[in-house]
Amino acid sequence: MLFDLDDTLHDRRASVNAFAPALHAQLEPWLGGVALEPFREILHRVDHGGYVPRELFMARLLEAFGVESGFDSLELAEFWRSSFAVHAQPMRGAHEILARLRSLGIKTGIVTNGTIRLQQAKIDALGFRVDAVVISAQIGVKKPAPEPFLECLRRLEVRASEAWFVGDHAVNDITGAHHLGMRPFWLEIEQHTEPEGIEFTRIEALSDLELYLSSKSI
Repeated sequence: MLFDLDDTLHDRRASVNAFAPALHAQLEPWLGGVALEPFREILHRVDHGGYVPRELFMARLLEAFGVESGFDSLELAEFWRSSFAVHAQPMRGAHEILARLRSLGIKTGIVTNGTIRLQQAKIDALGFRVDAVVISAQIGVKKPAPEPFLECLRRLEVRASEAWFVGDHAVNDITGAHHLGMRPFWLEIEQHTEPEGIEFTRIEALSDLELYLSSKSI
């Protein structure tokens, strides 16, 4: 069973909430007394689930508070990259389902887009134990392209038809896995759109996978 990382095994929204006080303190010289809670609300709005490059994100975040100059977005982006992972929070049920799969002898892997440094730091901080990790930057191609999925399957010595993939993103995860012949499980996240035009299994929590493990074999 293969998993996406952010918003699947890693609760990114909870992690951003946990990181907000440290980032708020770092940006305090430019914020002009903005309180933490209003800052946190705008932080989530500008973040766009992490899909914005951190340099651009930092510039947009400060612009949201009326700051357009006098800061180094590269330096602030480096603060994010070096500090965010220690605040990483697991998705509810993540450790439990990984432990359950290990107990059943089922191979597990993580396939994630992103930089090696930050994604590996999050995995390490969260203490996830899996058999293989493929980060898009390692091979120079991002999901939904087949290469990241195929590389993880190769490392696990498993065929696509034998694998399930669990993710939150309709295109990167669910469509990408479906096109390779894996069985996709869509973890329903409020801010993400539902996959269209393909067959998938919807789950509302990682613990829901237990129902399928109990009734069907991989």
